[in-house]
Parts: sequence; structure tokens; C-alpha cells
Amino acid sequence: MEQVIKAGTLPVGCEAKDGPAWDKDGQPTSRPRIYLGSDGGMVPTVTDAEKKPRRTRIKAKRQRRSRRSRPLRRSKVGSDGPYKEFKIVTFYDAACDHRLVAATRGDCEQAGRLIRRDAGRVGLDKVDDKVGVVDGSDGIKNPIGRHNLPLDDLGLDFYHLAENVHKAKRAAFGKEDPKDLTAPGNIWASQVLHTTKHEG
Repeated sequence: MEQVIKAGTLPVGCEAKDGPAWDKDGQPTSRPRIYLGSDGGMVPTVTDAEKKPRRTRIKAKRQRRSRRSRPLRRSKVGSDGPYKEFKIVTFYDAACDHRLVAATRGDCEQAGRLIRRDAGRVGLDKVDDKVGVVDGSDGIKNPIGRHNLPLDDLGLDFYHLAENVHKAKRAAFGKEDPKDLTAPGNIWASQVLHTTKHEG
């Protein structure tokens, strides 16, 4: 199964044209639209220093058993750090009824190759509206540009936009209690995000 996933030969089950765009009232239209999302995330891993004591404990436990156990498999080398960054690539429609998600522990270039491969699998070039909603880092935007994806627009996702609005709020207004809805910085951030979400 792992080789099939890596090769990208697992059937997708839907195409990008299956997802309609929504109008301003949230109703589906006859025009198909697909979104591309990409972000990085830290995933906990088991280090080599953690694996060795675990294996020693398991061996000791097995030796205390009265019955003979099958030999343990050869141990794989653990991670060199407690966390590793994974890149996640998602193609989805407005209702999220159709999604294709892939992940890699490779670098941004590997994520770019995943994007290119899966764009072909979902038929991105056959859709009227193709929108990228990503984290805004050059590590994501540059590979998308290098792989010549036929996107109509590329923008910052709302989560990362909000993150940057709040960074700007702290720089301009100083530290405020986030629960204090009357604080000037919180009012400003709320207005900016409301305008962006509802008016564009």
C-alpha cells in the first residue's frame, strides 16, 4: 500500500470538476472550482535515544516469560530529533465533499512535486476556477511557481492571515488581554479580520 501511495497510483475517486463554486449566498453554481492548500506541521517522532531503552525493557520482559518468544525484528534507527516537519498538500472543493490529501517529510521542493503530481491526478487544468490558499511562505509559493501550476489566484489562508494580524496588533498596541473585547488592539484586529472575511 505504501508503494502505491508513493507512486500516486491509488485511485482518486473524484475529479476537480466535481466540486462547484459557491456564490456570495453560499449556494452552488454550475461553475467548477478547486482549492489547493499547502502548509507545514511539526510531528512528534521517536528518537534513537528513546528507542534503545524501550527495546531493552521489551527484551527483559520477554526473557521473564516462561514460554519462548519469537526473536524481535531488527531495530530501525530512531529519529535524530523529537520533532520533524511534514508538508501537507490538499486539493478540495468548497463544500469539502471531495478531498485529496498527501504529505511528505521531504523539503519544499518535494512538496512542490507532490502538488504537481496530484494536480494532474484531479484534473486541475480542466477546471474553470483554480485557487491556491496557502501559508504564504516562500517555501510554499516558490515551488508552486516553479512547477507552473495553472492557478487563477494564489492567496494567504485565513489562519495565517489572522496570525499576522495579531502579530501586527501586538507590535502596534502592545500586550493586551485577548479576552478584553474593549481593548483598542483587539477591536482593530477584529475589524480587520471581519472585513477580510466578509468583504474581501
